[in-house]
Amino acid sequence: MQRFLLLVLLSLSSFAKDKPNILMISVDDLKPMLGFYGDPMVQSPNIDRLAEKSAVYEKAYCQQAVCGASRASIMTGLRPDNSRVWEFRQLMRERNPQAITIPEYFKSQGYMTCFSGKIYDYRCVADGKKQDLKSWSRKEQPRSSKAMKNLGFADPAFHEKVRLKEIELKKAGKPHTYDAIKKAIGGSPCYEGSIDGPDEMYEDGLIAKEGVRLIKELGQKEKPFFIAVGFKKPHLPFNAPKKYWDLYKETDFVLEQYQKPSEGAPHYAYQDSWEFSNYKVPRVNGEVPESFQRKLKHGYAACVSYIDAQVAKLLEAVKDQGLEENTIIVFWSDHGFHLGDHGMWCKHSNYEQATRVPFFIYDPRQKLKMGRYNQPVELIDMFPTLCQLSTLQIPEILDGKSLLSEEAQNATFALSQFPRNQGKDKKIMGYGFRFERYRYIEWVDNNYQNDNKQFGPLKAVELYDYEKDPLEQVNLANNPEYKSILKRLQQEAKASGLSRAIYE
Repeated sequence: MQRFLLLVLLSLSSFAKDKPNILMISVDDLKPMLGFYGDPMVQSPNIDRLAEKSAVYEKAYCQQAVCGASRASIMTGLRPDNSRVWEFRQLMRERNPQAITIPEYFKSQGYMTCFSGKIYDYRCVADGKKQDLKSWSRKEQPRSSKAMKNLGFADPAFHEKVRLKEIELKKAGKPHTYDAIKKAIGGSPCYEGSIDGPDEMYEDGLIAKEGVRLIKELGQKEKPFFIAVGFKKPHLPFNAPKKYWDLYKETDFVLEQYQKPSEGAPHYAYQDSWEFSNYKVPRVNGEVPESFQRKLKHGYAACVSYIDAQVAKLLEAVKDQGLEENTIIVFWSDHGFHLGDHGMWCKHSNYEQATRVPFFIYDPRQKLKMGRYNQPVELIDMFPTLCQLSTLQIPEILDGKSLLSEEAQNATFALSQFPRNQGKDKKIMGYGFRFERYRYIEWVDNNYQNDNKQFGPLKAVELYDYEKDPLEQVNLANNPEYKSILKRLQQEAKASGLSRAIYE
C-alpha cells in the first residue's frame, strides 16, 4: 500500500512538472488598438513587450461581436450556432448541455483552475454568483469588489446620487438593480478621468490584485494552474485614474475618416449604437458631435493604458514567483469596437472594427514559435491550441483548430456572425467570411433559434475588397467586375459546410 501511494505521489509530481501553467488574460471590447499592432498613439508598453515574444495573430476574429455570445463561443470552443448562445440571457449550460469549457476540461485533467474578473458574461451563466462553478476548482467566488456598487464611478457626488436613487426605488417597491438604478438616474456619464487615486479605485485594479494573489498562491502548489484574469475595460464607461488620461491630449485624436453606411449595403447590416442608450451621449441631428467623439476616443485610449498597467502586475508576479519558464500566457479580447467608423459606436456588427481582435500566445518552450502570423484565425482555435501545448487530448466536440495544425496554418477564412431582429418572431443572421483580402457576408432569412430553421434563403450579400477599400465604403456584391470573385467566395463558403444560406 505504501509503495502504491509513493508511485501515485511520484506520478502526480511528474505530471505537475511536465504540464505548463496557463495564465489567460482577457480584455473586454478591445480592438487591436495597441502599439504592437501599429497604433501610433496608444501607450501599451507592457502588452507590447509580451506580444514581442509571442505568437501574434494579425488576422484574429471573434465569432460574434457581443460579450455573451463571444465568451460562450470562446470558452466552449464552439461556434455560436453550436453553443446555441446568440443573445444575452441565453444560458450557456442549458443551450448546449454537452458543451465543456476550457477551464472545466483542464480541471478534469489535473489542473487547479481559478479566476478573477469577467470570464463569462454573467447573463449567460446561472449558478452561484453567475460565474459557472463547473469551470473552477473552488466553489468560493473571488473576493468581491465594492467598486461596482456605484456603477463603476469614483466621483463621490455621483456615489451620493446613486445612493439616494437606490433608497427611492426601494421605498417605492421598485427594482433597484444595477440596470434599474442607471435607467432611473437618466443614464450614467460615458467617461470619468479627472480623479486622482490608486488603480484599485476602479474594478480592474482589484481584479489585477486578485490575479496577482492567485499567481502567488497557486504557483507554489504541486498541481499546475489555469488562472483566468478578465479585465472589464475598455468597455463603457471609459473610466480610468487621471494619470492614464494625462498620457494623452484630446486634440491629438483623429476622427474616423469614413462615418457613413457602406454604399449598397442592406440597412440591417448596421446598428444605431444602441449601447449608448445607457449613457449620456449628446446628439446633433442624430450624430455624435466631433468634440465628443474626440473625448470618447481619449477615454478609450486611457482605459487601454490603464489595462496595460494591470497586465504588467500579472507579468511581474509570474516573474517574481520564478514561473516564467513554465507558464503559457494567452491574451485575447472578446471582440472589437467601433469608434465612429460607419457612424457606429460599440460593437454588434459583422465588420472589421467589431470582429477583429488582438490575440497572441506566449509559449516559453516555443512549441508555438514567436512571430507574426497572417493567416485568418478564430478565437475558437484557442481551446484546442492550449490543449496541444499542454499535451492534452483535444476534445472531439470542438469546432476550432489547433494553431499548431497544418489545417489552421492553411486556413483561408475566419467566420463571424451577427443576428438582426426584423419584427415580431422574424430573425435573420449575417455570416461574415473574412478572407485574406475580401470579406463576404451572406444574410440568411431564417429563425436561427429554431433548430429546424438553421438554414434559409439568401436575403442579401455584401462584398468588400480590403486592398482597394480598407474602410468598407462600397458593397461590391453587385459590381460586375467582382462577379467571378463573388462566385468563388460563395463556393468556398458552401464547400466549408459553414454557409447557412439556401441558394436559389
